[in-house]
Amino acid sequence: MNRLLQGDVGAGKTVVALYAALLAVAHKYQVAIMAPTEILAGQHYRSIERYLAGSRVRTVLLIGGMTKSQRTDCIEQIGDGEVDIVVGLRLCSNAMWSSIGSGSSSSTSSTNSAWCSAPPFAAKPRPADPTTWS
Repeated sequence: MNRLLQGDVGAGKTVVALYAALLAVAHKYQVAIMAPTEILAGQHYRSIERYLAGSRVRTVLLIGGMTKSQRTDCIEQIGDGEVDIVVGLRLCSNAMWSSIGSGSSSSTSSTNSAWCSAPPFAAKPRPADPTTWS
């Protein structure tokens, strides 16, 4: 399933992508929210961190500007299922997912649009008991 959402700057495209991501996380899947630039990925990451402050949703930023060791640690956390939402660039597709369930791409500055996509494959969900989450 693919959907395109268009809107002006500040219209709430990132919030819509985050809502879709949280639905997947609530059903025990990992989510990738991808942006076209590192700057926009960082902005989305900071916004999502602010929106989810105090929650148990675990987020991480995965961008090319990270050191090799930072990127390796991040990818290991994703593969181990220790991360719920990954915000980043196309690098997200290189990560070893433990239970990817949905992907979202938020706005680009040139088109002011967002797309959401669910992969056409089944993924292994995380354990249902949240007390077992790291």
